[in-house]
Amino acid sequence: MNSIWSSIFAGRKDSTDDPKQILGEIPIFSDLKTADIRELEHIVHVRTYEPGECVFREGDVGGGMYVIARGRVDILLENRESEEKPERIAVLGKSDFFGELSLLDDERRSATARACEPSVLIGLFRPDLLDLIERNPRLGSRVLLNVARVIGKRLRAADARLVDSAPRRESSADNGQENEAQGTSRSDKGDGNES
Repeated sequence: MNSIWSSIFAGRKDSTDDPKQILGEIPIFSDLKTADIRELEHIVHVRTYEPGECVFREGDVGGGMYVIARGRVDILLENRESEEKPERIAVLGKSDFFGELSLLDDERRSATARACEPSVLIGLFRPDLLDLIERNPRLGSRVLLNVARVIGKRLRAADARLVDSAPRRESSADNGQENEAQGTSRSDKGDGNES
């Protein structure tokens, strides 16, 4: 269930609820200098969520990303066709992050994020990042590049899962052997230039 998420979040050490320390542990910010992390700390928003409270819903316009300082958050796909419970696709915990794609665009959310226990989240929102880019282009562009890297890594992981789960097609060498066994070859089929 969490294979894409768990591979990205594996191997992280535990930390306190200090936003500076937590921000410094996640891939988007981990290569930033301490002074840069301090500057980011001034533009992030810390909020507490109760169990069952939605951080955002599938279909909402995205506004930013979230880092879990404490607690756990379910990532859910709503079933609009029926009254069935949403499908849980991931459970994220301390220092995990989600919603980073919303830093790049204002498209609608592809899933619902809901606190499954008392949780403290650190939010970084697109308008704050755009303001940072204007005030400190070096830091803002570094954050954007790191966001793009994380999204690329997740996209590659999803692509690998699709490739692994796709039915295997016969290779062209196998098709040639099959055609020869049936008494035909590629040259027998013609190329459309018959005289």
